[in-house]
Amino acid sequence: MDRNDPQPVGTKDEWLAEFNRPDEELYEGASIADAKVGQLVSFGEYEQNADDSDGTEDILCIVTEENGDTLTLMSLYCLDVVPYSLENTDTTWETSYLREFLNNDFYDSAFSIGEKNMIVDSEVINNDNPVHGTFGGNNTTDKVYIMSIEEAMEFYSVAEPVEMFYDRIHAQATEYAIQKGVWLEIPDSSRCWWWLRSPGGSASQAAEIGSAGYCSFNGSFVDSTERALRPVIKINR
Repeated sequence: MDRNDPQPVGTKDEWLAEFNRPDEELYEGASIADAKVGQLVSFGEYEQNADDSDGTEDILCIVTEENGDTLTLMSLYCLDVVPYSLENTDTTWETSYLREFLNNDFYDSAFSIGEKNMIVDSEVINNDNPVHGTFGGNNTTDKVYIMSIEEAMEFYSVAEPVEMFYDRIHAQATEYAIQKGVWLEIPDSSRCWWWLRSPGGSASQAAEIGSAGYCSFNGSFVDSTERALRPVIKINR
């Protein structure tokens, strides 16, 4: 299938089956104690099935990095829909509403006291946009953050910052995120657009990943209410 032409070879049903394959089937599950890069673990809880009556659901996370006893975890699914900024204005990760939301509302609600004790402060590097040169702002120290352009490229083995479709970079939204209006784009699919923390083509845009694996270094305006988030944390096991 040519990623620059999103129409795949085969029937529509085959196409939809491919795009709706449960993402956890692609990963081997593991315990926190034994997890390696590329494996799936559970850490934290968050509303995901859009049914408050049955409580919150376990957050499935991909191990993206292992450094001794420290693991970097990114949510497998896009968990919520939050604007990068509440206003269409020049914004960096340091000053963004999304950063505030993740390190306060999300952090407080998603993790138990024991889990919070495992989460370590992360030194977050905020580089300029590698394609457009847009200023990335000051580096930050965060409990929770989202991937940058460079981190996404490294994890998904993208050699050069070229704006195009890539295999395997897509992610599915939870039913909760879908209910909140995330942009799905692909008919009958739960795959959605999700934020990166890097600046986009201007200071009022942030980079993003598309529902079919499109890496947009130009990005979307920061006040978009249709982009999802995949939180990232570091924990000591």
